[in-house]
Amino acid sequence: MLKQQRWIIALLLVALVCLGLFFYRYNLEQSYILKGDTVRDMLTVLRLYESKKITLIGPPISFGQSGTRELYFGSLHYYLGMAGLVVGNFKVPYAALANTLLVMAAIPAFFLLSACCIRKMWQRLLLTFLFVAGPVTVLHTRLFWNPSPIIPLSIFFWLCVYYSYIKKSTSIWSLMAGAIAGIIFNLHYFTALPLFMV
Repeated sequence: MLKQQRWIIALLLVALVCLGLFFYRYNLEQSYILKGDTVRDMLTVLRLYESKKITLIGPPISFGQSGTRELYFGSLHYYLGMAGLVVGNFKVPYAALANTLLVMAAIPAFFLLSACCIRKMWQRLLLTFLFVAGPVTVLHTRLFWNPSPIIPLSIFFWLCVYYSYIKKSTSIWSLMAGAIAGIIFNLHYFTALPLFMV
């Protein structure tokens, strides 16, 4: 690839990241969805911050809440939300800030990952645009919800798996894939099956 082409692609990726930032944060304070799990987790985050306590127990699994025994996810979700709230002076929509940053970082990673099955550059850029502007990506990036960060993290996971496969040997990519898989599993257990199938 020529140096000029690389610069053009780099600029287009920067433009896609900026476009993503617009989609993910525009008018968020006026349109933020605050109900159900989001409210429950937000209150927990505020209690943890006020009490200065650390917990390893995260949100309860929905189908276990009405039974005699509850199951819980990991607590990383709370601390991602807390970091955003601290940065945003405790304005509610900033709880999703960490997720926004993760998705923005995942945009160039998605473009790199698209090389595994698409060769034409314009098709890879189009596919990346569809990821950036897709309704699922936009909605989950604007939400403070424990499965939401799984979208960008899964891109990093599969990119590491892809690079590990290309190297044909145990490498730093395999190690990183394992670490990201652990983080994803901490956020939500439904990811266990696809992760263990790799």
